[in-house]
Amino acid sequence: IEYARDSPLFDAFECVGDAQQHTYKLPLLQPCVKALTSASKTQLRMNQNGVLSLQHLIKTSDGTYSIIDFYFMPFH
Repeated sequence: IEYARDSPLFDAFECVGDAQQHTYKLPLLQPCVKALTSASKTQLRMNQNGVLSLQHLIKTSDGTYSIIDFYFMPFH
């Protein structure tokens, strides 16, 4: 998936260094996508080794917020 740096989908965008391209196994990403439907905000980060981190901010039934973290290693 490619998004422009100035896309309105992003609150903030920071990229230091060269562009990266990695592959991840789709079955591992599916629980993260399911949690995305309940998230009020999501943070996506990738380090220089391609480790992908997604954090979802989710409102619980008692009105408080919880953060759910997902980490993915690239498929080589």
